[in-house]
Amino acid sequence: MERMTLSQHPRKSINLTLKPIQEKKHVDIVVVAFNNADLIRYQYELVKKNILDNYSYIIADNSTEPSVRAEIEQFCREQKISYISLPKDYLNYIGTSYSHAAVLNYLCRWVLSKRQSTITAFIDHDLFPIAQYSIAHHLETQELYGVLRVRGTAWYIWPGMAFFRTNSISLASLDFMPTQSDDAVYMDTGGSIWHSYYRSINRNELQFPIVEQVSIREGDDYHGDIIQYIDDRTWLHTINGSCWKQVAEGKENLVTQLLDTYLKQC
Repeated sequence: MERMTLSQHPRKSINLTLKPIQEKKHVDIVVVAFNNADLIRYQYELVKKNILDNYSYIIADNSTEPSVRAEIEQFCREQKISYISLPKDYLNYIGTSYSHAAVLNYLCRWVLSKRQSTITAFIDHDLFPIAQYSIAHHLETQELYGVLRVRGTAWYIWPGMAFFRTNSISLASLDFMPTQSDDAVYMDTGGSIWHSYYRSINRNELQFPIVEQVSIREGDDYHGDIIQYIDDRTWLHTINGSCWKQVAEGKENLVTQLLDTYLKQC
């Protein structure tokens, strides 16, 4: 099923070159959109406000709802945002982790490896920069940066916040599929990169951002009641932006109020 996904052409692409980017220290910020246009609107405004790098903001649309896909495409056209309407993702039938992984593999093989930007940064559509931030700065002394996941004897970077210096890896060969560690512990999206790349790196020589979990309302449901501040509160992860898990009503309004607050800050 992954081969069927990878073999297709994008449905359409807007304002995106597949030729090598010549600009030094250019960052491709890559976002997989999924059935939520409001998050893309907020994220775009906060990226414009807070990201200090020379960057291309690229939306790869994996939405399964045609009306939402059309809404995201229209917004990208209006704002002149680079947009890729992804082909049918057959792994949606298996689960969100496999679907997300297949899309990232697709982008690495057919888009990002051709652009050859200095830095490739993957962020989730519900991750928002809420303070001034340079992605390139965090890669001056190491080849990767992002939220660490440790599973048994293995480790990997959460692809919701994963930055790579692309001269140190082959984007076309990255495999984001879930897998198991050598001691049979499950690793989610991005886990397979352990076997081909991460295991050759000394994790103790790297720095990783600190993640702080905060309750947004009463309750202890990770998807419904919790948000995360990342990297000295320079990023906000609102969690469950795709609404793949049903939660108690009200969180969406709380998230909107919080994002409005960060947009209004000077």
